[in-house]
Amino acid sequence: MKKLITPYDNEIAKLETDIGNLKEELSVLRQRRVNFLCPFKIGVTLVNNKGKKAEVTGIYPSFGKDYRIKGRYILKNGGLGLAIHTLYDWDGWK
Repeated sequence: MKKLITPYDNEIAKLETDIGNLKEELSVLRQRRVNFLCPFKIGVTLVNNKGKKAEVTGIYPSFGKDYRIKGRYILKNGGLGLAIHTLYDWDGWK
């Protein structure tokens, strides 16, 4: 079936491009906000309330909180674990 061309197609395409550009700008601003609010930086070692250590590998925007922290646990031999985990507030990471 042949695609029908309407007088609205150009305007729809322009608006879709504008939406994509706005989403990209919003993403950049959300990340800047997270970087401003989060007291931790990537590469910092944190310790939770049970004494477990983790290195921060990423800080991301979150819908429920201001930011979400990801990290890799530090193993007993001092190396970094392979898996990346979300470091939750209730574990008391400091």
